[in-house]
Amino acid sequence: MTGAAAALTRSVTAMSMDFTLEAHGTVERGSADEAMRHVESDLQWVDKVFSPWREDSWVSRMGRGDAAVADAPPAVAEVLDLCEAYREQTAGAFDARTPDGRIDPTGIVKTWAMERVRWRLGLLGATGLLWGCGGDALVAGRGPQDGAWRVGIADPRVPAGTRARHLRTVMLDRRRCAIATSGQAHRPGHIWDPRTGVAAEHFAQV
Repeated sequence: MTGAAAALTRSVTAMSMDFTLEAHGTVERGSADEAMRHVESDLQWVDKVFSPWREDSWVSRMGRGDAAVADAPPAVAEVLDLCEAYREQTAGAFDARTPDGRIDPTGIVKTWAMERVRWRLGLLGATGLLWGCGGDALVAGRGPQDGAWRVGIADPRVPAGTRARHLRTVMLDRRRCAIATSGQAHRPGHIWDPRTGVAAEHFAQV
């Protein structure tokens, strides 16, 4: 079929990260390209709102006291409510406030953003989708191997920039359709224990 592919891969860069779509089945290339353009725009908007590294983001403005939650787009309150729910569910092991009191919801913003745009990818009519970024992956539909998806986990002890070493394989399907990981290999020291306020160096990967 002209313009169609049995397996199609597309990537966009946003939030200083690479997001990748792997679609299986009869998917029109033009439709996939258009969907990813919208996805890229959506992810760039998320970055403008939530990035703690951008001086003009709503999160940064709130951190400086220049704006309140009520002033920000409704998505900010939604994400902060999720952060609070996760803080309660983990008895404080997850917290959207850094030890110095700044707001930093980036622990969930990436996967929240991936789920937020997933509906666009569902319109492609693929028999199966893998939507991933870094150590996070979400699947839908039938995988390419017996209907299941096999996601490899890289050894977090191997430094970034070197050839990754496969540690194990996780099976994803309709019942368990996503996996999220965070490790020290790419950003040493970025996992910290909010109960002690220091880096959680005893974890290699979560």
